[in-house]
Amino acid sequence: MWLQHPNFKECFKSWWSGFQGTGWKGHKFMRKLQFVKANLKEWNKVSFGVLDERKKNILNEIANLDAIEQGGGLTSKLLVERTLRKGELEELILREEIHWRQKVRVLENERGLVLNNSKSITEEILLYFEKLYSSHTEESWRVEGLNWSPISKESASRLDSPFTEEEIYKAIFQLDKNKTSSPDGFTIAVFQDFWDLIKEDLVRVFVEFHSSGIINQSTNVFIVLLPKKRHLRGVLHETIHSTQGVFVQGRQILDAVLIANEILDEKRHSREEGVVFKIDFEKTYDHVCWDFLDHVLEKKEFSPRWRKWMRDDIIFFSNTREEDLQTLKSLLLVFGHISGLKVNFDKSNIYGINLEQNHLSRLAELLDCKASGWPIPYLGLPLGGNPKTCGFWDPVIERISRRLDGWQKTFLSFVGRITLIESCLTHMPCYFLSLYKIPTSVAAKIERLQMDFLWSEVGEGKRNHLVSWDVVCKPKTKGGLGFGKIALRNVALLGKWLWRYPREGSALWHKVILSIYESHSNGWDANTIVRWSHRCPWKAIAQVFQEFSKFTQFVVGDWERIRFWEDLCWGINLWVPNIQDYLE
Repeated sequence: MWLQHPNFKECFKSWWSGFQGTGWKGHKFMRKLQFVKANLKEWNKVSFGVLDERKKNILNEIANLDAIEQGGGLTSKLLVERTLRKGELEELILREEIHWRQKVRVLENERGLVLNNSKSITEEILLYFEKLYSSHTEESWRVEGLNWSPISKESASRLDSPFTEEEIYKAIFQLDKNKTSSPDGFTIAVFQDFWDLIKEDLVRVFVEFHSSGIINQSTNVFIVLLPKKRHLRGVLHETIHSTQGVFVQGRQILDAVLIANEILDEKRHSREEGVVFKIDFEKTYDHVCWDFLDHVLEKKEFSPRWRKWMRDDIIFFSNTREEDLQTLKSLLLVFGHISGLKVNFDKSNIYGINLEQNHLSRLAELLDCKASGWPIPYLGLPLGGNPKTCGFWDPVIERISRRLDGWQKTFLSFVGRITLIESCLTHMPCYFLSLYKIPTSVAAKIERLQMDFLWSEVGEGKRNHLVSWDVVCKPKTKGGLGFGKIALRNVALLGKWLWRYPREGSALWHKVILSIYESHSNGWDANTIVRWSHRCPWKAIAQVFQEFSKFTQFVVGDWERIRFWEDLCWGINLWVPNIQDYLE
């Protein structure tokens, strides 16, 4: 709200520079903010007054002018005055909106009591997090005999490096401007807009924190370690196992979904009995035991300094032997006891593969979980369903329909509808399209929703389509609106797997595909002379190869992996067809 005032920046600079104080840098920084806040309160009364009172006065003035207009009209001077008052009202409404967005007025605790003053809200928040991050066990324990995959000494040293001004700058400017960073109520926008003024003081806070590891309680909101996120991302591949599908550069969440679908389909094809056990943690990290986390980080050779700073869907494939499932359950219980990450068995589910329902129910009773049917949601996509059926795509259709229902077409111009289709509707199915082949009927249904939304006319139902949809979907350079056809986008997204396949030979998903289908002798694509299932994603991906290969050329090396007559090779494709015609 204050940032909207033309004189605020000059006043803030004057207050910030006018503070004189000594002591620890973090404490001094917060005292500066408190000094600015005290001056700001007085300035706010003079510059803004009481928002409600000013808003009420302006509304009365506008109402009086409207009454004069109804009685006989307004002079040009009064018309200008009313326009100015309406402008002031809009500005006040904006400031009022910002004002309320920045305040937390009430909080309901776990006992259902409504807290409505700052002291009780603060105490409740502190109590919640004290309970959240406290250990619930006093037993001594150690985890030994595991391959911890520790990070290198060079990586550990790099994580320990001092904070730089550039890192702090990026951390501050990655945050939402409207969020409040501290109990003083200053939003992140203040730190961003006054970066040049406050950066020296803020950098000193980080420098002192790095050397001492101690930070004043009131300033700990700034030490979120976002500056080190980039460095941590660079060492995760050293210590996170290849079976972990996310958090590591180069690994994609879709890899895990592809692997799970292919393993499930392979198990079904073998006709062997098995189960999939999908576990649910009790609010992951809500009750973490920090002693356990510190122990794990120590074993992975993160430095003591880093560990001091630090202070999803999981499924198991298993056979149906009861003793093996009981062992798995015991391991999860022990893990939950020492780590604080307890499995919520009531919300966990077990799914059968080639298994009778009675047998599945007995195993569910053993695990204290629910026996459920296919498909199941896994990382946002269906696992174990049939992509060729329309019902498989119902979540996509429902999501698009809900979004359309939420838009007020009454207030949207034709250009506005074009923008929403471009920015939203064309991208909503992309997550599904990146792994599964969409049926023609489903693609047509999605395009029909887009079409009707584009040409809809308020009060007249559906409007006549003035241009064919094929023309509308063409690129703008060819006279269309650039929406693109769903089926073509599907082919392009599936083609990304074929691009990645020869380039990511060490990736887990590549190894899984290779173990199931083997590889073509050229090593560029999977062997297509294998059994296929209509449920496995790789079938749809492999069928894209003929289309994909038209846009791919190989740089010739020793010719070992290139099919002379089939693969397109850089620089020699013009004369190869002529040779083939001559030989024929």
